[in-house]
Amino acid sequence: MYDANLHNTNLYNANLSSANLYDADLSEAYLYKANLSGAYLNGANLNGANLSNTDLTNAYLYNANLNDADLNGANLSGAELNNVNLSGVNLSGTDISGAYVDGTNLKSVKNLTLEQLKSTKNWHLADYDSEVYKC
Repeated sequence: MYDANLHNTNLYNANLSSANLYDADLSEAYLYKANLSGAYLNGANLNGANLSNTDLTNAYLYNANLNDADLNGANLSGAELNNVNLSGVNLSGTDISGAYVDGTNLKSVKNLTLEQLKSTKNWHLADYDSEVYKC
């Protein structure tokens, strides 16, 4: 499904484990409780997508756009988040432990804790607000 157009699609509880969604348009998609573990989402547009309680363990999201996506309760442990735009994302209850965040935009992220940040790989190479240290 390379370069697929899934804009505003309802993918509730869908099993997309290991799917190839490279450069896919998933903007505004409803992916609540979807299984995207190990999925290839490099370059995908997930702007405004609902990814609440979604399984993204070990997913590849290099250069993906998750601007304003809802990741509340999602599992991104071990995910490849290098150079991802997470601006405006809600990370409340989100597991990002072991995720790779080199060059990741974490500015204006909602509910990012210092504990979450330090649980990632190469967190010092991410771009984040200094206010995180005040938590």
